[in-house]
Amino acid sequence: MMLSALLILGLMTIVPNQLSIHENIAFSRPGTTQTLSETNSETRLISSSCKEQSYPIRGVVTDNATNEPIVGANIIVNGTNIGTSTNAEGAFSLPGMVSGSYTLTIRSVGYRTIQQSVRLPEDATSLLEISLEQTVINFAEIVVTSSPTGSGVRYQPDKAYSGDDLHRRRDISIGIMLDGEPGVAMRSFGPAPARPVIRGLDGERILILENGERMGDLSESAADHAIALDPQATDRLEVVRGPASLLYGTSALGGVINLITSDIPNEWKHGASGGLSYSGATVNSLNSVFGKSTYGWKNHAITGRISHQNAGNLRTPDGELPNTDLSKTEGSLGYGYRNGTTIGGLSLMAMQSAYGIPESDDPSEKVEIRYERIGAQGRLDFQRDQFFDRFQIKFHAARYYHEEIEMEFQSGGGVDEGVGVTYDQYSISSTINMQHRPIGILDRGVIGLNINGRRLDVGGDDAYTPGEQYINPALFTFQEIPLSDYLRFQTGLRFDFRQISTRTNDAYPDIDSQKQDFNIAGSVGLNLRAHNNIEIGMQFARAHRYPTSEELFADGAHLGIGTYEIGDPTLETEIGYGSDAFIRYQSNQFQFEIATFLNYIQNFVAFEPTGGTDTESGFPIFQYSGKNARLFGGEVSLATSITRNIIFTANADVVYGTSLSESDEPLPTMPPLRFRTGVEYNSGKKWAGITVRHITRQDRVAPEEDTTDGYTLVQLQAGTQFDYKGLHRIVIRGENVFDVSYRDHLSRVEDRQFTMPGRNVTLVYSWNF
Repeated sequence: MMLSALLILGLMTIVPNQLSIHENIAFSRPGTTQTLSETNSETRLISSSCKEQSYPIRGVVTDNATNEPIVGANIIVNGTNIGTSTNAEGAFSLPGMVSGSYTLTIRSVGYRTIQQSVRLPEDATSLLEISLEQTVINFAEIVVTSSPTGSGVRYQPDKAYSGDDLHRRRDISIGIMLDGEPGVAMRSFGPAPARPVIRGLDGERILILENGERMGDLSESAADHAIALDPQATDRLEVVRGPASLLYGTSALGGVINLITSDIPNEWKHGASGGLSYSGATVNSLNSVFGKSTYGWKNHAITGRISHQNAGNLRTPDGELPNTDLSKTEGSLGYGYRNGTTIGGLSLMAMQSAYGIPESDDPSEKVEIRYERIGAQGRLDFQRDQFFDRFQIKFHAARYYHEEIEMEFQSGGGVDEGVGVTYDQYSISSTINMQHRPIGILDRGVIGLNINGRRLDVGGDDAYTPGEQYINPALFTFQEIPLSDYLRFQTGLRFDFRQISTRTNDAYPDIDSQKQDFNIAGSVGLNLRAHNNIEIGMQFARAHRYPTSEELFADGAHLGIGTYEIGDPTLETEIGYGSDAFIRYQSNQFQFEIATFLNYIQNFVAFEPTGGTDTESGFPIFQYSGKNARLFGGEVSLATSITRNIIFTANADVVYGTSLSESDEPLPTMPPLRFRTGVEYNSGKKWAGITVRHITRQDRVAPEEDTTDGYTLVQLQAGTQFDYKGLHRIVIRGENVFDVSYRDHLSRVEDRQFTMPGRNVTLVYSWNF
C-alpha cells in the first residue's frame, strides 16, 4: 500500500521536470512478432521540445463466412499493453498512436487468432477490414472492467460474455443467465428479481454496473428487488470475481458485474443498422420482444431501442408457483459524436415494470412490486499530446421509484390495493479517468476521481427503515510495473470518504443520525507469463463496504420477502482482506483454469434467522448482526476439443463461509459444491449440445437455516445461423428436461414449500442487419 502512495508522490514531483519519457514499455510473450521497442525505437522518445503527432488506428472485424460484424473481438498492439474491443458494429479505434510500424493481434472467442501489420501515418486515413475464421476454441479476451488501461493483464479471475456466447444465454434476468458459471450462483425469489451471487457474497457486496457506473436501482438491498435493465440491451457482460473496491469503491467487496450497452454509440458506419429479437419460454409463458436501430453519419450517430417482456406464473413439478408473473417495458435513445481522437455522447432511458412476489400461497392475496427508472448517461473520451494523454469522463444519473403493493381479490371480482412500502431514489455516479504515459519504472497507468451519491426516501404504511442521503467522493490510482518481459506487478490505492445522514418518515419521525467514514482500499498483484500458453496471476486486496440503512435501523415487517427485520445501529464498516490466485493454460485445442481465494472480513454483517416469529405479521424474525467471517474456496474449469467439431467442457466450484465466533458456525446462504459438464457439436453455422449440472446437498448451514438436498439437472440446446439480408440466429434450449423437483439453497422461496422451475423450452431468435 505504501508503494502506491510513493508512486503517486513520485508522479507529482517528477512530471514537471521530465525531459524524456518512454511512450510504451514493451511487454511481450516469447515467440511473438517484433515488439514496438524493436521496430520503432527511434520514435519512442519524446521531449518537451519535440513532441510527435499522434494518429488513430481504426478498423472493422467481421466473420469471413457471413461477413457479419464480430462484437467483443479483442485487438492488442504487440509488444505493448495497449488494446481495445470491438463494439456492436464490429468497429474499433486505437487513438493516440505515434508514427511507426505496428503489429496487431486480433482474437475473439470461437475464431482463429490473426495478426495484422499497420504502418503510421500511411494507414491512419484508411479503415482496416479484418476477417476472422471460425474455429473450435479460442478463449483469449480483455476484460476492461478489471483492466482500466486496456492492457488485458489479469491479476484476478474474470470472464467476459459477448456475441454468440451472450446470445445463447439470453433469458429473463441477469441472475438466470449467469447461474452455474464458475463462482457465480443465483439468489432467486421468482424470475424477475433473480440476482447473481459471486463466491457466496450477495446483495451490497456485489456491485452491478451499467457501462462502468452505478445503475441507481435498489437490486442490491433486498431479495425482492430486481435489476432495472433488460438483459437484451447488453452487448457485453463482464464478471470480475473477487474484491474490486480499488476501482469501484464500496459495494465491490465481493466482485463486479458490468453490463455494457451501446445506448451511446461508440463506432458506427454510414447509414442504417440494427436488429430485432424474440424470446419465448414455456415454463412461464414468456414472450419478449426487442428492437434496436442506429443511423450514422460521418461524425454523428443516433440510436434507439425498445423492448417488452410479459410472463405468467412459473410452473414447477409440484404445481404452479403463484405470484411470479411479470411485465416490463423499456426504451432508450442515444446520440454519439466523434471527431479525430474525441468521442462521446449522451443517452436517455426509461422503463416500467411490475412483477409478483411469492409471499403467500393464498389465492385471494398477492404482493406486487411496481417500479420505474429514468436514467441519463454521458461519456466523453479525448486525447492530448501531453503526459496525461487519455481522458475519460462518464456519468450516470437516475431516478428510481418503487412501490410494494398489497392486493386482495374480492369474491365479486374487485381488487383492493394498499401501498405497503415506497422507495423514491435520486442517484448520481460519475468518474474521471486520466491515463498517463509510461514514466520511469511505471507503465501506462490511471489516476481517477469518482463520486457517487443518492437521496432515498422510504414511505408507505409498512415502512420499516428510515430514508438516507449520502455523498461519496474518492480518489484512486492504478499502476503497473513491468519487472521483466514475463513478470508484471500491479499496485493501487483508493481514498474513499462518505458522509451519510438519515431522512425521516412516518415510521421514524424523530430520527437524526449522521456519520462520516473514511476508508482506504488497495491492492497489489503479480502476473507471470513465462510461457506462451501459461498465465499465472495473483492479487491481495483491502476492500470495504458501508452498512446500509436497513442493516442499521430496520425494525419491522418487510412485506416483499416475508420477514421481520431487526437492524443494529452499532454496526461498523465491513473491512475485507482478500487474496486471489489463478493458473490458466490455453492452446488452440485445450484450456484449463484453476482459481482459489481466501477472504477475511471484519464486521461482516450477517442476515440470520433468530428462530422466532413476529406475532402481528406472522413473519419469521431475522436479525442483522456484525461478526468476523472467513470465506475460502475456488473454481476449476476446462474445455477441450475431442474432434475438430466436438468440444467437451467441465467446471466445478465450492465456497466455505464461516462465522468466526466462539463456535465457528457456518455463514447463512452459502452455495453448495457444484459440478457442470457439457458436450457440444459445432460446425460453425450449426451447433447442438448437452449440459449436466449436479449440485450437492448443502448441510453445512447456519443455526435455524434449513438444509437442502442435492439434485441433477439436464439441459439440451441447439442453434443455427444463416445469412439472408442480415444475420439470423435461432437458439432452442430444453431446461430441466427430466422435470426434476428440487430446491435451490439460495432461493428465498424454499421455506414456503415450493420447488424451483420445472421442464422448460426456450426459443430465442434474432436478426441483425
